Amino acid sequence: MIRYKLTDEFGKTYSNTQWSVGITVRAKGKGNEPCSTGVLHHYKSAVDALAYNKKHADFKSPRLWEIEIDKELGFDGKKGWCKKQTVVRELEWTTEICLIAVKKNGRALEYVPKKLRSSKICLAAVKQNGWSLEFVPKKLCNREICLAAVKQNGWSLEYIPRKLRTIEICLAAVKNDFWTLQYVPMELRSRELCLIAVKQDSRAIEFVSEELRSTLGLDK
Repeated sequence: MIRYKLTDEFGKTYSNTQWSVGITVRAKGKGNEPCSTGVLHHYKSAVDALAYNKKHADFKSPRLWEIEIDKELGFDGKKGWCKKQTVVRELEWTTEICLIAVKKNGRALEYVPKKLRSSKICLAAVKQNGWSLEFVPKKLCNREICLAAVKQNGWSLEYIPRKLRTIEICLAAVKNDFWTLQYVPMELRSRELCLIAVKQDSRAIEFVSEELRSTLGLDK
C-alpha cells in the first residue's frame, strides 16, 4: 500500500529517525493509538503531506518520500498510521502538487519551495487564506494578489508593502475587519474609511485621528 511521508531537510523526523530509499522503519512502542510510539504516521497523498505540514510536523524545508506500508491501522481525515514503513523513493515537489495543496490550505505556501512560488500559486494561496500573503515573495506582491488577500482576511494588510497600500486595498481590508484600520496609512484614513470601520465596531475609534473624531462627532 503506497503512502507518503515528510521529513526535514536532512531526511529525519522528530523522533530523530533517519529516512532514505530502501530503509524500513518499525514502530518501537506498543499499541495502535495515533501520536504514540506504537505507530508511524503517513499521508494518503503528496498534496495532503504539504497541506497539513503546518499542523503536524512543521518542517521548514520538507522532503517528500513515497513509502510502502504494511497495513493502515487508522485515518483521521488528514493523516494515517501504521506499524511499518519502507521508503520506496524520494519525490520532487511539483507545481501541480503545490497548487492543489495551497488551494486546500493557503498557509502551505510557507513550505512551497521558493523556486515554485509563482504568481498563480501565490494567488491561489491568498484566496484560500489571506494570512499566506506573509510568504509571497516581495517581487510577486501586486494589486491582484494583495487585493485577494485582504478580501479573504483583512489582517493581511499588515504584510502589504507600504507603496501598495492604496485606497482600494485599504478599503477592502477595513470592510473585512475594522481592526485593520490601524494598518492604513494616516493620509488614507479618510472620513469614509473611518466611518466604515466605526460602524462595524465602535472600538475602531482608537485608530481615528482627533481631528476626524471631532468633525464626525466621534469624540463624544
